[in-house]
Amino acid sequence: MAPRKIMIVEDEAIVALDLKRILEDLGYVVCARTASGEKAVAQVEVDRPDLVLMDITLAGKMDGIEAAEIIRYHFDIPVVFTTAWADEEALTRVKSAYPFGYLLKPYQERDIRITIDMAFHLAQVESERKLAEEALRESEKKYKTLIETTDTGFVILDQEGRVLDANSKFVRFTGNTRLIDILNRKVTEWTAPHDLERNSLAIGQCLELGYVRHLVIDYVNQQGSFTSVEINATVVPTPEGPRIMSLSRDITERKRTENDILASENWLRSIFENFPIPYHSLDEYGRFLDVNGSLCDLLGFKREDIIGKEFGEFCTSESKPLFDERYKKVKEIRWIDNAELDLINSTGETITVLLTCRVQPHPVTNEFVRTLCIIYDITSRK
Repeated sequence: MAPRKIMIVEDEAIVALDLKRILEDLGYVVCARTASGEKAVAQVEVDRPDLVLMDITLAGKMDGIEAAEIIRYHFDIPVVFTTAWADEEALTRVKSAYPFGYLLKPYQERDIRITIDMAFHLAQVESERKLAEEALRESEKKYKTLIETTDTGFVILDQEGRVLDANSKFVRFTGNTRLIDILNRKVTEWTAPHDLERNSLAIGQCLELGYVRHLVIDYVNQQGSFTSVEINATVVPTPEGPRIMSLSRDITERKRTENDILASENWLRSIFENFPIPYHSLDEYGRFLDVNGSLCDLLGFKREDIIGKEFGEFCTSESKPLFDERYKKVKEIRWIDNAELDLINSTGETITVLLTCRVQPHPVTNEFVRTLCIIYDITSRK
């Protein structure tokens, strides 16, 4: 199979080159790099990439969100947003572009790989859903066979929102096991309380407009467990009156992943934005995952000369054992406070610092992700 093609839309040249290198290391083909939304839309028509990595904040009249909406609507190409920050208005607008994922700057190769894999998976599911809809229109017999074997829930509703027919997948969405358990019942009966009014309005809007697209609703079963579904519905005229034919896809895991990504992004942003001093992050072995410019200036090394190396490599022979001892316990005690260490900069000079670290846990599992650390240069006090 030919390598998948990815387009990069990024107005920072250095960031774009670094991202290109990572993507090529992962086996993808970077078919184009553009720096504006207008150029991205034009280039997509030429190169037809399999995926677009789109910076939200682009210079020019068209930002990344508007460009993504055009690409998604006209070319049906999945878009993953990249951002270092975004205001509330931008985050609200992002939803209208139906992104297939988010990447938070600065990039980590592992995050890029996981996000792109997920985006391609979601795009494949989306493609399969469209193929299923087309096949359903060919004949009722083929439709019935396919609808019972697909991983998509299907239901036919009357004008009041009552169930006339459904496949087994949709029945399971409602928390039931038999079609008879939901026949002639309104879909609002298993809609979560917080979505009840919205779902009722959507049924009316669907009948008025003739369709509903990408409606996300939470269903709740008898045990109180929620299932998030994305609904695409179309009104079909019949001799008995208009019928709503609805396809529902379980997106519970996708929503959980998106929420985890956004929660992690917001958490990191709040930490880093409030510490305008040298900071870095370390993995569980004390290796550098990320550094800021102030730390590079302090040590006199370029970022690429630090990333991946152990913190102890920059310590004096006397301080390295102290750091190693303290860091081995960081997963247990969750922090290091004001550890006085001597570091060696690029010119061989000794710098005395106070090191403070905090463990960043996974927002859902609470497992160790990395440590976020700050350094205070106290050389002048000595």
